Formats: sequence, C-alpha cells, structure tokens
Amino acid sequence: MTSKIDRCGRTQVEVFNHIHDLPQQGIHVRTLNGLINTRALAKFAPVLLGLLSDLAKVELSLTRKRTLESIQHRK
Repeated sequence: MTSKIDRCGRTQVEVFNHIHDLPQQGIHVRTLNGLINTRALAKFAPVLLGLLSDLAKVELSLTRKRTLESIQHRK
C-alpha cells in the first residue's frame, strides 16, 4: 500500500501501466484520499490517471524551474 499514486512506478508510463493492469487481474485501486477508485471509475480511470500524472509532471517542472531560479538569484 502506498499513500501516493506516483509511488507505484518510476515513470508516468510505469504508473499508468500498473494501474491499468491491476483491474484486469481483479485488483482495484483506491487511493487513501478517495480521489482514485478504479472500480467506481471503470473505463474512465485511465483518462483520469493520465490527467493526474500530467499535472504531476507540470508541478515537478515548475518546482524545478523555481529552484533553479532561486539558485541563480543567490549567485
């Protein structure tokens, strides 16, 4: 069990593949905060997962950008 969905794999593709493959094996994924529930979302789950993982990538990119800007400002 993990508290964050991005901990299920190293890359966006790995996470998506894991979450997509588990229901086919009869295993449904539900996050602790209730945002993702592959049983309730059925065929819409991959769409939501793709959107959330893309948002996570954007957030990571913005964090990296701010960090680099801060480092440059301090030099």
